[in-house]
Amino acid sequence: MTSRPNGLVEFIVESNRIERIHAPVAMEEMTSYKKLLALGHLTADALCAFVAAVASGRLRDQPGMDVRIGDDRPPAGGPGIRRQLGVLLDAMNAQAMSPWEAHLAYVRLHPFTDGNGRSGRALWAWMTSHRDENPFELSFLQRFYYDTIRHART
Repeated sequence: MTSRPNGLVEFIVESNRIERIHAPVAMEEMTSYKKLLALGHLTADALCAFVAAVASGRLRDQPGMDVRIGDDRPPAGGPGIRRQLGVLLDAMNAQAMSPWEAHLAYVRLHPFTDGNGRSGRALWAWMTSHRDENPFELSFLQRFYYDTIRHART
């Protein structure tokens, strides 16, 4: 994966800013992103470790671990969340969907109690880099915008 200097730092800053987090990028956070982006194969355990490091979120794999995001109600918490996440990660590993489609599916699933936005954007960067594209060439929001327009036309 090639990137412009500080591309990952800029990506993390933008991802955090979307969540209204304005603290400087911590070394542990940078290390967690690098570790996730270097994976050859995504697993639920690796993703859980990433989310725990950057957001202290937990997988919503127990009954009652339900969340609500505004008017949106993701699937109920419970063992089905881990299964659905596994299916999604398998599709991502197989490149069976675009990074844009995977990001939307991940956000709809909302598998964690916290950190879904940041981990979703990190997964998008992982998928983009595994398609031999530079995830840091444009900002996440610019790229997502252009991908949305492209998908709306198809």
